[in-house]
Parts: sequence; C-alpha cells; structure tokens
Amino acid sequence: MDCHVRRYKPEDEEALFAFRKTIFPAGSKVLDSGYFRWKFLERPDTSGIPFFVLESHGRIVGTLGYWPFTLMIGDRPVTCGHLVDFNVDKAFRGLATLKLFRTVTTETEANFGANISADARRFFGAARWIDLSSRLKNHYMYVMPSKADNSMKLMKYHAGRSIARVCRWNIYRKNNISFSVRLFNGIPEDMEQLLDGIHERKKISFMKNYTYYSWRYGAPTCNKYNSISLLESGVPKAAIIFYMTPGSELRQCTVMDIVCNSNDNLKMELLLCELITYCDKQKNVELITATSMPYLNSVFKACGFRTCTSTRGFIVNNKLLDALGDDALADNLNFMLGDTDLI
Repeated sequence: MDCHVRRYKPEDEEALFAFRKTIFPAGSKVLDSGYFRWKFLERPDTSGIPFFVLESHGRIVGTLGYWPFTLMIGDRPVTCGHLVDFNVDKAFRGLATLKLFRTVTTETEANFGANISADARRFFGAARWIDLSSRLKNHYMYVMPSKADNSMKLMKYHAGRSIARVCRWNIYRKNNISFSVRLFNGIPEDMEQLLDGIHERKKISFMKNYTYYSWRYGAPTCNKYNSISLLESGVPKAAIIFYMTPGSELRQCTVMDIVCNSNDNLKMELLLCELITYCDKQKNVELITATSMPYLNSVFKACGFRTCTSTRGFIVNNKLLDALGDDALADNLNFMLGDTDLI
C-alpha cells in the first residue's frame, strides 16, 4: 500500500477527526478537538508538534504521538518519549505501522509506553520492547479505614497503622506551629517558589519545570485536580497534586504528582497524612492510589499504603535499558501518573 509518515499540521484537524470517529465512540475525550490541541499543539516545551500521521492517498489512516521528557539517570540527561495515541486502521497494520512507529521513536533517545492495550502489547513485544510491569512494584494502595471490608484483614492492618500515624502527625503539626498546609484547585500558587527550592533529586526521574506543571494541570484540565502544599515557616517545602473521581458512588483519589526533596521523608509523611485526612472528610472516598515512586517507598508504607503490581503496564525500549540496565530501572524509576495522559 502507498503510505507515508509525516509530522501533523494544524490544517490536518478535520481529516484527523474523520479518522478518529471511525475508531472511538461518541463522547470519547479523544474526539474533543480542544483536548487534542492542548495535548499536542499547546505544550510549551517542545520544538515541534509531537504527533505524526500515517497517510495514504491523502487520507489519514494512522497516528502516533509522544510526550517528550528529559529523563535524568543520575547526572546524565536522556531524551525520552512517552508514546500516546497509537491508532492504525486495521487495513494498514503491518509494515506501514512499523514505519510510523520507527519514525516517532527516533525523535528521542529512549521511549516508554504505559497502559498498553492487548493489541499494542503484542506489537511492542514483536519490536523487542521489554515489559517491566511484573517487576515494578509500582502501585501504592490505601483503603480508607471506614470503607475496609471485615474480610480484608491485610487492608485493615495497613489502615490501622495509618490511623495511628495520622493521629500522631496531627498532634505534631498542632504542636509545631512552623508547619502549615494550603489546599488549592490546580497546582499550588507557590509552585514556582517550591520548585526553586528542590535540590535533592530522585535517582531516576523525569525533569519537570514550572512551565510543564502549568501546562499539564492548566486549561482545559485545571478543574479536575487539587493540590496540597506544605509550608515550613511560610516557605513551601513539598506539594502533592491529586485527582478525585467525580460522582456520588464510591470514589477514588489518585496521586498525580509529588514535588519534594528526595530526602524530606518527614515532610512527605506529614503531607500524605494531610491527604488521608482530606479524603476522610470527603463523601464516599474509598481508595487512594499512586504509581511508582521507589524513593518514597518507606514513606508510603509508614502511612498505611501497601504495594502491588499495577495493571497499567509499563513497557520500555532497548535504548532505555541499554542506558541503565533493566534491574536498576525497575528498582529506581520514579514514574507518576502526571507523566502520562491517562487521567
């Protein structure tokens, strides 16, 4: 088949959504043109539109985009792309799909994918990508004590530990007037000042600046997220950004991003306890979850979270493994949901 791959242009929008309507049901967020523009055209820290199309006789028959990051491996920066919006018409799957895939993955030094579908998982496997999901204990889960079923003994044990920890921290904060917390819609108002004070970074993590946070949690998504900022003597020291599922049924709180110095365990425990306290006051919040943050593993466990393998999946290419080594990556990668477009 006569196909070629090229970078997306704004004038392709009508053809793009004609293609998408053949794949996605009405009401899907990927059919929202404003959401698409925000996701790929309005990101401020890219040199070119990070989205490519597969075209045949003037018709779009496939797409693949990426979110560009700089991954710090110790002191070494590696350009890294989070692959997103990988869709190809069934009639063009095969060599044309591979051509699209290779074009996009050469934009950065290394690449990864998350929450991969079964079809895509088979494709990534054929491309010799490595699925780290089973080795990443990358899912932290906390069940609100009042929602824990009597049969969930392990959950009740963790919840019981957390109740004691939260009570202790609440007493600590009341007796230590230098600490205070602030709740925000979207990112904290003092986020830029907080980022300026971050000096101890995680061993392997994505570099994100104030420009990125302002875009990621700004319009059109700003009303989805809340954040809690922890201050010491009026100076911001740590923050947590989270998403609450809407509705009146049992709800979930998802941690999207955490910003803190990597050696500030005390402040992070206090911040997580504040989040637990906040969720306890909300209606029908059953669960708090977060993804891979090995540097905070002891903090999460101390606050009553337990770890388990995530169903979201995490697949990396050989370039990333060659840069680091797969065991080191699985043990040290700090990856958050704010690094993806999943929520």
